[in-house]
Order: sequence, then C-alpha cells, then structure tokens
Amino acid sequence: MRVRVAAVCLAALAALPSAARADPDEDLAALLNENVVSGPSRSAEIASDAPATTTTITAADIRRYGIRSLDEAINFLGMGFVTQNPLHSVEIGGRGVMVTGDFGNHVLLVVDSHVMNEPWDGTAYFEQGAAIPMELIDHVELVIGPGSVLYGGNAMIGVVNVITKRAAKYAGVHLIAEGSASPAQGKGGSFTSFAPADLGTTYRLGLGAGEQFTLFGKAAEFTGQAELYSQNGPSFEWGPQTATNPDGTPTNFGPRTPLGVWGGRTFAQYTASVPAILARLSVGDFSVWVHAAEYRRATPYINGFNQNLSDFDEPRSYERDRSASVDIQYRRHLARGLVLMAHAYADAYTYDQPLYTSQGSQCSAALMGPCIQTTLGRSQWVGAELQAQYDWTGDDRLTTMLGLDGRLRHIGGETDSTAADTGADLGAVGKRYVVEPVGAVYMQQRYSPIASIHANGGLRFEHDPRGDDRLSPRLAVAVDAWRGAVLKAIYSEAFRAPTFYETYYESPQQHTAPNIHSEVVRSLEASVEQHFGTHRFLMGVFGTHWINMITLEVDPSGVYQYENVSGIDAYGYNARADGTFGELRYGLSVTGAHARRNSDEGAEVLAAAPQFYGNVRVSYDLPGALPLLALAATFVGSRQADRVLDSYFPKLPYAPASLELRATLSERMPGISALSYRLGATFVSASESPYVAGPNQIGNPNPALSTEAELAPINRFTVFGTIQYDLP
Repeated sequence: MRVRVAAVCLAALAALPSAARADPDEDLAALLNENVVSGPSRSAEIASDAPATTTTITAADIRRYGIRSLDEAINFLGMGFVTQNPLHSVEIGGRGVMVTGDFGNHVLLVVDSHVMNEPWDGTAYFEQGAAIPMELIDHVELVIGPGSVLYGGNAMIGVVNVITKRAAKYAGVHLIAEGSASPAQGKGGSFTSFAPADLGTTYRLGLGAGEQFTLFGKAAEFTGQAELYSQNGPSFEWGPQTATNPDGTPTNFGPRTPLGVWGGRTFAQYTASVPAILARLSVGDFSVWVHAAEYRRATPYINGFNQNLSDFDEPRSYERDRSASVDIQYRRHLARGLVLMAHAYADAYTYDQPLYTSQGSQCSAALMGPCIQTTLGRSQWVGAELQAQYDWTGDDRLTTMLGLDGRLRHIGGETDSTAADTGADLGAVGKRYVVEPVGAVYMQQRYSPIASIHANGGLRFEHDPRGDDRLSPRLAVAVDAWRGAVLKAIYSEAFRAPTFYETYYESPQQHTAPNIHSEVVRSLEASVEQHFGTHRFLMGVFGTHWINMITLEVDPSGVYQYENVSGIDAYGYNARADGTFGELRYGLSVTGAHARRNSDEGAEVLAAAPQFYGNVRVSYDLPGALPLLALAATFVGSRQADRVLDSYFPKLPYAPASLELRATLSERMPGISALSYRLGATFVSASESPYVAGPNQIGNPNPALSTEAELAPINRFTVFGTIQYDLP
C-alpha cells in the first residue's frame, strides 16, 4: 500500500502547515530513503513491510565499492548471507548454515523473475560463473529466510533476486574493460613473486547497450550486454603429501610431481573463462529475456566435493557448465485492480567434468596407463506460469495473488571412462535419464486492516516426483509501532527436493536412493527497524529448524548411499545500520549464529559454516573532479574445516578468523566525460580457508601414522581496474 501512496504522502507533506509537521525535512528524507523490493512478495512493496528481512544493493553501491561479482556484493554490502571461496565455485550460506559441496542449491538465484538453479543438481553460481554483467544490474535484493511459498524448491536459506536495468538507465552503448593482478603465493600465505610473468591475472571485456524506440506502434526498449571473463592463476604452493594405493604401491599423480607425492607449485590448473550474454526486449506488455553462458574452470587441488582424483596441476582436468535460457512474459492491467502475468520459459543445461589420472588402477577398468573419467549431467526443462493479482480496495490494503506453475523436465547423467593413450571406451556407470512433470499452485494474501498494520499470508502446494508433495506456508505481520519504527514477526517454511544426482546416481561404490525425502526448514524471526531521516537501523533475531538433511553415508560393506540422516538447529541475530551525512555514506552489518547438526551421534558444530560475520563500509565523494573514495571490510570468524566431522587428524583443522579490506577510487575521466575509471585493491588477513586439500582428506585412524590437514590457501592480495566508455 505504501508504495502507491508514497507520492501522495510527499505532496501532502509539502501541503501541511508547519505546525502540523513535527520535522518535515526528516519525514521527507525518510520517505525518499525507503527501499522498494519485489522479491519477497513478487510485487512491489516497501522493504520494511515485506514478509522477509531484506537487504537491497544498488547499482550505485556496486560501482562505488568496486564490486565485480555477486559474491563480493553479498560479502561487502549485504546482511545475513555469506560466501566462501574454495578456489572453485564459491559456497554460499546464511545465518550460521552453509552446506559444503551443495553447489549453491540451498539458495535460490532469480534474475528478472527467471529461476537460475538447474534441476540436475540444483546448481546456482554466485561468483563470475553466474554470468551476470555487473554494469547491467539495477539492484540486488537479498531475501533472507525460507522462501518456498512463492518460489518453490531451493529457497531454504533465502533468495538472491537480481533486477537488471531498463533502457532508460542504460541508454546508449557501453564499452567495458577490466583487469586484475595477484602475486604468486607460497606456504602460509607468503608472497613469493611480484614479477609480471608470475602474476595471476584476470580480464573482462564487455559490450552493452540500452535503447528506447517504437515497434509495431508500441513503446519498446532493449537492454543487453555481452562479455568475456578470463582468469589465470595466481600460482600456489602445495604439499608435499605422500599417498599410496590400496595395495601399498605409491600413487601416481602425473609427471609434475614425484611418484607417490602430491604437491609442488601449480601453474596450469587454476583457471576460469566465462563468455556470456544477457538481453531483454520489451514491446508493449510483452518482453523476451535471454541468457546464455559457458563457465569453464579448473581447481588446483583434490577435494572431496569438487574432484576426487586427478593428476597434480593437470590442465586436462576441469569442469564446464553450459546454459541457455529464454523467458517470454506478458503482464497486463486487465481491469481496475486486476493484474495478469503469464510467462513461458525454456532452459538447457549441461555439465562436464573430465579428470585425467595417470594412476590406471583408479579407472573404472583397471589399466596400466592413464585414463580420463568424465562426469556428465544434462537437463532441459520447459514451463509456464500464470499469476493473477487483484486489489480489492484500490489502495493496496487488500490484495490477493493466485498462481499456477507447471514444468516438464528431462534430466540425466553418467560417468564415462576412456583410456587416455588409446581413446578406447572403458564403459559408463550411473547412466540414467528421466522425464519428470512438476506442478505447483500458490496463493498470497496481503491485508492492512489499518494504516499501521501490514499482514501477509501465503501457501504453496508443490508436486515433485523426487521427495514428497509439499505444503509451504508463510505468515508475516509488520506494525508501524512508533514514529519511524516498524516491528515485524515472520514464520515461514521452505523445502529442497533431492537432486537427480542424489536420487539416481549409481556405481559399484554407490547405490541409488529413490526413497529419500525433501529437506525442510522452518523459521521464526522478529525484527525492529528504525528510520531517522536518511539513517536506518535494524535489529533482528531468528531461529530455524531443519529436518531430513541429505548426507552421503557408507554402510558396513563400504558402499555409499544418500540418506536423510540429520537435522540442524540454528538461532541468532542480525543487525544493520546505514545512512548518509551529505557526501559521506556509511553502512555496516553483523550476523551471529549458533548452529548445530543433530544426528544419532549427537549435536555437532557445522563444518565450514561461519557463525559470526559481517561488513563495514564508508565512502566519500570528494569535491570537484576529485574521485569518489570508498573503503570496505568484510570479516568472518574462525570455523572448522569441511572434513572435521569425518576425519582422524591429530589436530582438528580450523580456518582462522579473517578480515578482507578493500579500497576503491572511481570517477569520470577529467576532460572526457564519457570515460570513467575505477581503481582498487583488496587484502585478506588470513592465509587459509576451511577446506582440506590434497589426497590426505581424513588422516589415518592410527594416531601414530596420521598427519595434520593441509587447508586450501586464500588469494590474499589483488589490485584491479576498470575503464568504461559510454557512448550516447
């Protein structure tokens, strides 16, 4: 309701006599400073009224602080969510819960109303692999907490809702060139070389455009951007770790390291490339949205969740995702208060992971020479959604939304093996392809019985062939308690159906798991938000209860199978403050949580999941042609490593507390107004992340033979720069 009446309030505020207004300047600043979000209710509303705790990251924030990817935006500018980089696709979690190796499938990524998580493994990327041009982003909404009532599966920790710019905000043609450099690192995070030939580098080249015009007699617009991102290095020092085969012979990790030894310096196996395009064409009430990308990357170390066996520093071992999406949407005001939205979508996704190993005995058919084992994942899906929203009173006090969503998906996968020397086919394991229909119906009721109370209730029923049929409810109430203050209470639920890989993958070492159930989370939270002019403060508390968590278990015979074996209880707080003093802008957030995994073994600390984290930032626009200076920091407390719950290391591996500092200068180029620049640098205090590296993943049950864990390093220092040329 307050979105619609905000303009009326501004006019009325100006018209009131001074005696009737306690502080007109403060009221005006508060109204202008209100954030409007669309992610929690899938329709525009004031953030403080929304049925979720939200953080909005604007395009100005992204530019000001030199943000180059979604994970940087989340860590430096967000609240509640946190990401970690295992030198692979980043892991994302929130409020004390991070599920290692889930490839982002507990957080839903939505771009312009299109869900990006694919159905083979629920994968969503939040680093450069998300393939979203940063210049094209209008704002990012971090919707914290369960969100299945309107979005369905995967929205367990929350929703990252990305809204791209319309043509009016991205008019003209835009050329972007960006690059960065990082020194080579040794053990313990030491910098071993700043020589140009030894630097790890990235570059990004982009071409974007926005234009408004008339087509078929209707108002039309186009926005889009194509870009190429490439990363090579930096180089790290590893090991040495000794390893033997089950028969006691030394393991062969290829020609770049001695027989039976994993370690040395990596040069060829920490790379990434992402060509991508994102575009939207709107004509009248219709819009067509397309996205296509390829994400190829190589990880420089063996780790349980990204590569089980590979030669050391082997460029023939990598991962590659390819995706293409089309979304056609129609939105129309059919009558007073009635809005109809219909959209159809089609997506295709492929995943390939070839791993080259010189240890032929590890191949699916034992060889004397090397082999390549390639994991394949394939999914294609089409769907349609119909949504109607009716405003019964005409002023958004009583609004009903009803929706239907149906999808048909074709999913499959296998692991193929070939002899590297001869190319001979060694066979496939886990080969299975299925066709699955998925359907859902949902409703949402928004109601403001009086001007100071805003209630939102919703319910979704979803049928999925994997897991169970699920009912997901939500109820939220926001109350304007006193001047500038909003009290809010929220109950919500979400689920994640088992992935295709968890359900159907089969090999001699792993059984299928067709009877596992959906993971479910229930959340209760409360918050108070206070506005003082341009300053906003929020304090909230939360509690979540997770059941049916899916884990890969091993039976007494040594065969693996995914099972529902544990739950999670997490509770804590989150707080945020931000505002302005003239040209000075500031912001900070902090989240503290107590999360424990509950199973037959008792309550255990969640491995690799940060329990305390946050950020602080400040920027100042210097006068005249001087640049805008921005300083930011993100911090995370110490946490146990990912293998701590199933390992035999003599000393529990912990990643230390870490502080990442960033400084950025940005401005238009003097004398060339169409040319802008951005220069920045980041430095990380810690040298290790909470991920065990190398073949020694669990240590040795015999304490006399066990060695300490080696943790994956962190890229500690980076300098970067961006040049953008905007043609009218």
